[in-house]
Amino acid sequence: MGHTIAEKILARTAAKPGVHPGDILWTSPDVIVCNDHNFPRVRGVMRKMGIDRIEHPEKIVLTIDHRPYSDDVRVIQARKTMREDVLSQGIRHFFDIGVKSAIVVPDAVTAAFLQRFGGDAGLQASSDPDAVFEERLVFDISELTPQVCLPPDADNVHPVESVAGARIDQAFIGSCMGGKMGRFRCIDPLRGPARPSGRDGQTACAGYPGRGARGLPFGLSPQAVGHL
Repeated sequence: MGHTIAEKILARTAAKPGVHPGDILWTSPDVIVCNDHNFPRVRGVMRKMGIDRIEHPEKIVLTIDHRPYSDDVRVIQARKTMREDVLSQGIRHFFDIGVKSAIVVPDAVTAAFLQRFGGDAGLQASSDPDAVFEERLVFDISELTPQVCLPPDADNVHPVESVAGARIDQAFIGSCMGGKMGRFRCIDPLRGPARPSGRDGQTACAGYPGRGARGLPFGLSPQAVGHL
């Protein structure tokens, strides 16, 4: 019986010849991705246990992306502590941008990305042809049109053409679901003189607005986003 990509990765990092669903494993991860939601909490627990030093800072990828804007003092303090840890702990990879995590079949693009950031392209793995999966899903995206999220949250997704011509008072682009520079640049043609915001318009968002953004219930205005 073959193995999936995930099973091969787990087997290698657990120093085992093979793993199967239901196994309990102790692994040594290659990379540990932390964000502004979980890192401050974990560090708080570590300090309560009397542990200050991060053992392998070279494996840490730290990102601030879940709350791109907030006037919450606790959030601001957490970010300050994160930046202090980056300096004091020797963390090499720190980004103020969205970070994605997914398992994909590696290709030349994957290898080039790993080389750029000092990864080991030789550790690439692919699922065996006879690997067993819980479920196989096939999606045809050839006819997928641009999508937009409408209030009240990022799960309210609709084709852009369904709201074409609608007035937009506020638009949110970014955060962990869409924090790419290209998405910020796409609003440049839309920027113009600031207009007073009314309650009779709509808000469009590509990404998830920070819950700490009090006073900005659906996200940031294009003018504000353009100056981040």
